[in-house]
Order: sequence, then C-alpha cells, then structure tokens
Amino acid sequence: LLLDIHGQSHRPAVTELGYLVTSTQLLQSTLSTQDVPNTLTPLLCGSGASLEDLVRGHYSLGGLLERFGEPCTPSPTHPQPVTREALDTSSPSRDTTGRNG
Repeated sequence: LLLDIHGQSHRPAVTELGYLVTSTQLLQSTLSTQDVPNTLTPLLCGSGASLEDLVRGHYSLGGLLERFGEPCTPSPTHPQPVTREALDTSSPSRDTTGRNG
C-alpha cells in the first residue's frame, strides 16, 4: 500500500492526496471508473462504492482526515486540488504513485 500524502505551494495549509487521478480529471464534476485509471480499482471491486465516493466522498481518506481537523484535497470540502486557471501540468502525485504504486 502506497499513500501519497503531500503539501503544495499552490494551496498552503491543505494536504494533497494522490491516487493517480490527475488535476484535470479532478476538475470534472464527477469521476468515472471507465475514464480514470487509478490506484483505487481494487477497492471498487465488489464494494458498491463509486470512484467519486472513494476519492472525494464523505467516507474518503480526505473526508476522514478533514473530520480530524486536517484540511485535504480531494475531499468533500476541497474536491479539486487547483482551479482550472492555476492548473500545473506537472503532478508530483502522479510521479510518486506511478513509480511506486
């Protein structure tokens, strides 16, 4: 199990969680397992949960951490890591999880 949890300068005081879901994909209103290759596929099989639930739903890792006072993205409160205007094409999350996940 590889957890990619890191901070970024574009959103101070908010912890970012990496799942091999790109910032561009997170800017979409809904995530689809058909469109998004990700590290959560094994958790989706047979769980009845959607990718949306696992990545930024109330019971997601981000949702859990936020309930303990740690602002996170993606989460119910911060569903997108950046605005479309601030989107940076490099993604440390994708690099870390892609190499080691």
